Amino acid sequence: MWHKLKLTLPVATVVALSVYASLFADMALWVYWREKIAVGEWWRLFSGHTVHFDVWHLVLNIVALIIIWLYVERLWDWYEWIIILLFCSLGVSVGLWWGNDELIKYGGLSGVLHGILTLACVQRLWVKDILSAGALVVIVVKIAWEQTQGGIQDNFLSVPTAVDAHLYGVISGALWGLLLVMWNQSCTLLRRSRQ
Repeated sequence: MWHKLKLTLPVATVVALSVYASLFADMALWVYWREKIAVGEWWRLFSGHTVHFDVWHLVLNIVALIIIWLYVERLWDWYEWIIILLFCSLGVSVGLWWGNDELIKYGGLSGVLHGILTLACVQRLWVKDILSAGALVVIVVKIAWEQTQGGIQDNFLSVPTAVDAHLYGVISGALWGLLLVMWNQSCTLLRRSRQ
């Protein structure tokens, strides 16, 4: 029971922070805001992913987070979830900082979600999970489509989708996933060499 609660805690925290930052807090203090980050408000590299510009955006991201969590909940322990959330958040923010200097403000969890799902799929390929291989193909096709055709149009959400955040999330998740796979392979080789 305690283990299940610990696994739920990081996801519940992200949901609670997202609801608070999007509906109750002064959004200007939380949002990824390039000018503010440049003067030292570095927390925005993380908190910006909890801000959503409308309720529909918030609901979509929370539902996606829960679905991803249900898919991979047993793959990681609670502290690994925290590390992965922080790593993917930072990866998306750094990507936006260096790759999209025209982007002044950003909010949303979808880039981080793309990173988490990609990481899980790459890691599950280690055990030859066919569903993860299919999901990776879908992710790559989706990112390619977004990069060539753009994101969801303004009539669906109140702000345009920052499709590059999805790309940076996938890159972050893939890098972390490949590092984990290489770590697992080296540990396996080391164990075999000792036998």
